[in-house]
Amino acid sequence: MQENSWIYLNNPFESALKSSYKKLIIFTTDHKDKLSAMLNDSFIADLYNQHFINAYQNFKTLYNDSRAVSADYHAQTKILEEQMATLSGKKIKQWDIQIQNFYMDDSREYQFLLGMGRKTFQNGSYEARMQEVTDLLGRVKKYGNLVNIYNDIQAFLVDLEKVRNLQQQLEGQTMIYARKLKLAREELIKSLHFVYTGLCWHFKEDIQMVANFYELKYVRATYKPTDDEVNKVSEELPAYTSKEYFVNVIDENTAVEVENTGTVPIIMFSGSSKNNAI
Repeated sequence: MQENSWIYLNNPFESALKSSYKKLIIFTTDHKDKLSAMLNDSFIADLYNQHFINAYQNFKTLYNDSRAVSADYHAQTKILEEQMATLSGKKIKQWDIQIQNFYMDDSREYQFLLGMGRKTFQNGSYEARMQEVTDLLGRVKKYGNLVNIYNDIQAFLVDLEKVRNLQQQLEGQTMIYARKLKLAREELIKSLHFVYTGLCWHFKEDIQMVANFYELKYVRATYKPTDDEVNKVSEELPAYTSKEYFVNVIDENTAVEVENTGTVPIIMFSGSSKNNAI
């Protein structure tokens, strides 16, 4: 959200709750429960029903759904990585040996079939290596005596493409949820601010009552570090790779900002593992 030139126009929940969706869920769920306990007050009931609960439920639903899709994506990525490891190791070795049962590695036929050896199947992006399998399939097809090898390559490629397609579909869904969650978070933050100002007006004669509707440890004023105190990393990563940063230094109060200067979408998560992301 845009910062205002006059500090009193800023939403205090924006900076306090920007570090983690999980933190926002915990805070707003507690806030919802405390508001619910006061629904016999018609003013608070109106704040709750008209200006809070829909934004809260929308964000919570998207958050839970996104975590489920993210878990599926990470699981499918692991399956894909295992398939690619099989290609790099067992499969290309097997096909190479089987081809050499018919053609020595210095023969014209072998040079046509596997002239670049195994390395092109073991390095590069997923797409590049899958294309190598597709190209090998087309070359092997020209030799009738290699029909069994052809059938094995074809079956492996079909399975690999299915795994990759599903992984890409889930990757696309995670990107969609990321955008939806960002917008839903903005609406929830606005709702929190509206309810807060309403409570301040409602309890203007006893303003301390407002604090009873919040778990204050999540929204206390925080220290803004200087540039020298911020850990910054700038690095160029190849597409379809992953890397760990700030291991064992991030907690629930850490704010992380990621800027993608490339054209390939990126996914950032925090947690003990890809399958236990926040």
